[in-house]
Amino acid sequence: MVFVFICPANSGRLSPSSHHARRVQEPSDAVPTPPPRPPDLTPAQAAKTRATETRVIETHSQQAAPAPDAACTHAMSSKRLVAELVSPVIGPDQCGIAAPLKLSAIILANGARIPVEPISLVRCDFAEAFADWVREDLEPLAQISGGGLTKILGSDGYECRSRNRVVGAIISEHAAGDALDLRGFTLHGGRTLLIASVSEDPGFMTQVRDKSCARFTTVLGPGSDGYHQTHMHVDRKVRRNGYRVCQWKMG
Repeated sequence: MVFVFICPANSGRLSPSSHHARRVQEPSDAVPTPPPRPPDLTPAQAAKTRATETRVIETHSQQAAPAPDAACTHAMSSKRLVAELVSPVIGPDQCGIAAPLKLSAIILANGARIPVEPISLVRCDFAEAFADWVREDLEPLAQISGGGLTKILGSDGYECRSRNRVVGAIISEHAAGDALDLRGFTLHGGRTLLIASVSEDPGFMTQVRDKSCARFTTVLGPGSDGYHQTHMHVDRKVRRNGYRVCQWKMG
């Protein structure tokens, strides 16, 4: 406490005997003390607390784990393809694949592996549809023409681009991983049939086109639009009224 004596204006000195003293309390600088620490938990109480915290952490982890994609789970367990699951592809605009895989080979009914070169990044459900086409349509045709299939010569799988890479054109199915371009096929004995060289085996290529058009909603090959003179394009684009595109001229 500090006592301050206030001197009146008409007095030149302090006179505690003639004036009352006013008591002023200065602010305190003392830091408030925290509440008392609760008593330590007993060993049994501490063990119960740790068990509760563990259950909470496990619950949060289970909730945060994404559910596996059904198409990818089915594709990887079907034993019809050799592939590697990869993380979702997130691209600009409409580009991207929510459930992708890298397709490296198709497994035939007899267990033979038919490489897809190069390895292609596509949707899981497209990979399954492509495997069905190879196993049920392409391989039987290859058996007739040259003893069976040994390799698929691919080109483009996923690519974030417009159709035919034309500026301002609509987005390509390649940008969704729902398309694949093929350059040709290698048969037993090393014989290679290229899409650009239909004259080497026109009967085989005609059957490949017809089977492809029955399987996929879009098939483009030489003579279609000037952009597919050296390869064939297949995709599963959904259009109104089930409209399909099959454009590939032979000869």
